[in-house]
Amino acid sequence: MTRKVGVIGMGNVGSTVAHYIVAMGFADDLVLIDKNEAKVKADALDFEDAMANLPFHTNITVNDYSALKDADVIVSALGNIKLQDNPNADRFAELPFTRQAVKEVAQKSILIPTAHDEPFLKMKHYKELFQAPRGYFFNTIEERDMIYRKFHTEHIPNEIGGVGIEVPANTNPEGF
Repeated sequence: MTRKVGVIGMGNVGSTVAHYIVAMGFADDLVLIDKNEAKVKADALDFEDAMANLPFHTNITVNDYSALKDADVIVSALGNIKLQDNPNADRFAELPFTRQAVKEVAQKSILIPTAHDEPFLKMKHYKELFQAPRGYFFNTIEERDMIYRKFHTEHIPNEIGGVGIEVPANTNPEGF
């Protein structure tokens, strides 16, 4: 059985995810999708060149949505960073764009929320967003439980992956 991953959106996040997938051999087949045809083709060419120095090979398909139909996972790295450059410094300016784009790929998506108990989670758009993915990858049990309480997502499969740091044995807080 082959492992197939799709990455939709090849900006900073998507291209980094794709690079990691290729460099670590996480997929046999990788589908890259982006509206900027020249950018996605250049990324694919870079990955193909790099594979000559890797111990594994990943087949790369570019801008073929039909190739996503049997993907095991689709990473949604959709966004429009230019929307963040706005006169009101509105950090939610990108939300309507992303919300619509996510609907198109939600049933094959795994959401990594990195959520905290912040006021913006009460915005009506988030309920729909948090009900949409095929699965979740939470950083902590506390994050998972908070999302359960706020959005009633217990029925959606999930894993706890964890993110953290290892604190050095000899620390000096006064150095800060």
